[in-house]
Amino acid sequence: MNKIKISADFIITRLIVIFGIIVTLSLYIESKRTDSYKSGLYFVGIIFLTAGLIYFSTRSNAFFDDSNLYYQKLFKPQVQIPLKNIHLIIRNRFIAGRGIYSFEIKYLNETSKEDKIKFQTDSLAVMEEFKNFVKKINPFVKIV
Repeated sequence: MNKIKISADFIITRLIVIFGIIVTLSLYIESKRTDSYKSGLYFVGIIFLTAGLIYFSTRSNAFFDDSNLYYQKLFKPQVQIPLKNIHLIIRNRFIAGRGIYSFEIKYLNETSKEDKIKFQTDSLAVMEEFKNFVKKINPFVKIV
């Protein structure tokens, strides 16, 4: 089975932020040409939008196949978690945006200590498929 991505890509959000950067940058250049007092505001806007783009571009990625969960954070090595080691799947009530759901997974790492990962997803259907795979391999998993 191929890996199935369960984490959100934030593609539309990133495209909106990129569009905002382009518009704000063009307004900034125009205000510099006309010596407008608004150029400082546009510059601050560019900084905030760029920070937003960096934030949404560095979100963690989570994939699964029929035996493992793969978790990747920026600048960190990929973590491979056997589905049999997952003992708790929590859907956080915090909503990260329209259609974005936050999940926390607790599992036993290679040293048999409890560890957890957090990620956002935009597809509850794919998460249900993931939960079913985990239930099939580990019937004692608790899903909250």
